[in-house]
Amino acid sequence: MTGESKGYRLSPPLAWVKRRHLGLSDALIEGVQNGRVPPEIAAAARNHPDWQAYATVASEESSADETASEPSSPLPAAVRDRIERYGRLRSANFRSPPRPGQIISVDTLNVPAGVSLPAFMGSPVYVLLDGPSAEVNDIWYGWIASGETDYACAWDLILQESDGPFDPEAGMIQVWNPVWAYRPEVGRVVGELSVERLRAVRALATDFLNDDPTTATTARPGRLAHRSLSNGVEVITGTAMGSPDDPRWEYQSILFEAAEAVREPARIALQQKAASENQFGDTLWTWLRHVFDQVTATFPDMVLTPQLAVPMSSDASSPPDDSLEGVLLVWSGRARIRVLPGSSPEQGQLEVEAIEHLLIVQITRDDQVLDRIDISPGACETLAWEGPATLSLTALGETRCVHFASRDSHE
Repeated sequence: MTGESKGYRLSPPLAWVKRRHLGLSDALIEGVQNGRVPPEIAAAARNHPDWQAYATVASEESSADETASEPSSPLPAAVRDRIERYGRLRSANFRSPPRPGQIISVDTLNVPAGVSLPAFMGSPVYVLLDGPSAEVNDIWYGWIASGETDYACAWDLILQESDGPFDPEAGMIQVWNPVWAYRPEVGRVVGELSVERLRAVRALATDFLNDDPTTATTARPGRLAHRSLSNGVEVITGTAMGSPDDPRWEYQSILFEAAEAVREPARIALQQKAASENQFGDTLWTWLRHVFDQVTATFPDMVLTPQLAVPMSSDASSPPDDSLEGVLLVWSGRARIRVLPGSSPEQGQLEVEAIEHLLIVQITRDDQVLDRIDISPGACETLAWEGPATLSLTALGETRCVHFASRDSHE
């Protein structure tokens, strides 16, 4: 696919996007050739399918630079504008990172001590930081930022001049592409949003999580839309995703894969903490994930997510046991379920919130009703379970069930 769809020509081409975000950088090629990178990373780079092609192109470009004698043409207006933006960015006085609202650059892989990760980064990855994890000091929550605004969808917020200065390569916030960022990877600041604009990003993320139909747009690849979100905040985004030949599907696949360079070190840090604080042998998170995975496999409209953003990957990292406070099971447009801290596979408490409709909630065991409550839209109630039990949620005539089997039955 070239970046064209039904008459829309998107720029840059997808081949360029893939090379930039997943390919080998000139600096990495030079480092491998000069022996300045670790052997395991050099081996991974040499095994990359584009190694020979990139090495050849780099050599040709170097020769061309040495022999060029023609005077350069005047710079296009778009290039001059970008140079001016970078000039303002260099003179900006950002606060020291990490802070909520800062857009930071992750330039190198930096994994927790004692772990070897034979991987490399082809180019910097940009992340808008939302806030730190309450459980792991070195983990921050955020969303990937990029610069290819032609590929914007309805869940990409486009930054404006008033948000500046910011790196043009990080001018589009992808709320569909959330990450946990490992603190030692946090590099230079390339932008910083105001409190109000960070709230706008969070509002867009909330609508994305709820799949709010009131904010829907028509699929028009390459076009931007001025939208009002469900809470009244106005933003500029792309438009809804289209048919399977919409090039933005492939673009999102590329950017999601590139974001793994940020997710993987955070994953390792979370797994290390979970292992160090394992109280049950089979962790509470493992048990709970098993319970919720059964639900999401049965009901596609129910989604397991940490807080507002969810890594869109089946192998997302397992939070440590005490991170359950942020884990939500969401029934689209109807309910949010949160397992409260202190719960165990044998007993615990649930916080259930009705989103848009009256919600009838029951806890049963062997067809006996142990507890029942009706929750009005926007309200939240707490219920308890003990031993094997079933939570049933009913809204608009539909019912969804969550079976809390004991840990022994899971094992």
